[in-house]
Parts: sequence; C-alpha cells; structure tokens
Amino acid sequence: PPIPVRPPATDDIRTWVRGADVPDTAVIDTLSDKQLGRAIAHHKMILQLQQDWWRDPDTGKPTACTVMATACVKLKGYSYLDCQIVKPDKARWEGHVLQLPVGKCKGMYPWNLRRLLQLLHNNPRTIGDRTLTSADGLDDINLLEPDPKHHRAALKHPRLAPFWRESAGEEMDGLWRRGCFKKWRIKDLTEEQRQHVFGSRFHHKIKRHTKTGVVKSLKIRLVVMGNNMTKGEDYTDAFAPVPRATAGRILMSMAAAEDLEMHCVDFSQAFIQASWADLPEDVPQIFIRPPA
Repeated sequence: PPIPVRPPATDDIRTWVRGADVPDTAVIDTLSDKQLGRAIAHHKMILQLQQDWWRDPDTGKPTACTVMATACVKLKGYSYLDCQIVKPDKARWEGHVLQLPVGKCKGMYPWNLRRLLQLLHNNPRTIGDRTLTSADGLDDINLLEPDPKHHRAALKHPRLAPFWRESAGEEMDGLWRRGCFKKWRIKDLTEEQRQHVFGSRFHHKIKRHTKTGVVKSLKIRLVVMGNNMTKGEDYTDAFAPVPRATAGRILMSMAAAEDLEMHCVDFSQAFIQASWADLPEDVPQIFIRPPA
C-alpha cells in the first residue's frame, strides 16, 4: 500500500511564495491555486490535453495537444497557467500559447488544472508524483539546452532532474547486473592496491536527432577519472573499438550486391558487451570510488 504523505504545517505553507519554495513532497490538495500554478510552472511540467480542451486557431477544430507550463499569472482574481503548446509541431513552430485556469472559474472556461490532473494524470497526490515528473516525450526541450557539467547541476534542473536521475539509476543497475563491479573495502586493500584507487563521475549527454535536433534521450555514463592515472603504470594505451563509416558502407554494398536484408540493432551499454577473454592478461587491476 502507498505510504501516506503527511501534509506540512500551515505556517510552512504560507512561506511558499515562489514556485521553487514548494517542495516535491507538498500535497496538491493543501496548496492554493497560486502555489500550485507557480510550482507547476517552475518545474516546466508537461501536460496532456484532450481534443475538447483546445481549439486549433488555424482549422477551428478541437485538437488534442501537449503543453509545457511556463508561468502562473493572476487575472480578474483567478490564477491562470500560461502554457506553451509543444505538440502538434505546427502549433509549436507558430508559437501558439494557451491559458489554463488552475482552479474553478464560475461562468468561465469549464476546464482547469486541478481537473486535468484528476482525469488525465492519475490524480497525483504530491508535486513530485511520478505521473507529473516523467512526461512522455522530450522533443520540446530547447535546442540550445547544454549538457550538464556535473551531476549536481543535472539534479538541480527544474524539469530534467527526474530524467537524469532515472538515467543514472539505469546506468548503475546495468553495470552491477553485468558483473562489472565487485565491492571492496579500503581496509582490505594492500598498500600497493591503494595506489590504484581512482575517482569516478557521471558524464551527461543530451542525444538529439541529427537532422531535426529534437531530443531523443538523456544518457549518463559512468567514467573513471583518468586524469589521475599515470601512463605506463595504470594503463598503456587508450582506444575505443568503434567501427568507422567505411565499415558501414562496405556492409551495405555487400548486402546490395547479394540482395540481402539488413537489420539495425541497438545494444544497451554496448561498450561492456566485449568478452573478458579478449583483454590482455597483464591489464592492471584498478579500484574506483563511486561518484559523489
């Protein structure tokens, strides 16, 4: 059964003026319309709207759309959520926006944010609920969005933090599951082995489609900090066994000549799929500290 979330004290709620002040554990039903709207806008959350929620100004027909919350404004005593339409693509390119009431507005727009969360987002209890933070699709991310320089910066991103956190978990789970790690205690290492203990860090990469620039995934890789290694002692050569474009062209030429079908396969964590028997016998044993 789900663990009940205890609503925070009323005094604490009154101090949440900005969207950044509202914690992920805040219960939605205890928040005012202004607090809820500002929290949703701060995290740039993605919301799915059914076709009767928005009318395409070009065609005049009700159309389903996907929007990203950008700001919370006050109009005539009511709180509204300013949303940028990210799907359909044409509406995004033309810069169409939508204003969604946060709560009920008498005699006005029949739909509102609270009703949307109940009907289409599985009625989340808290701001940090999975149904809110893990939105489907990343194609609305700005083309100029940079790769995080370190993991702390990635986890501070108001919208992408849940995706980076999930990617880091997948990376570590895969490495443990495939037997890449063995846990050691520092006190169990010899003096010589302690000379080969190195740090590690997460490398973040926003992967995009080559032609469109649309984001297709957020990737994290665990890397050893080789800047602290000494060549000739800790390693001899640095190489990446990646096929060149020439090899791909040769395979396609052979398939065309023989009238064969080609299939594309994407391996998860392909760089650790090599056989241990292919490694030289004199590879030194190194130890790494987990990333901070």
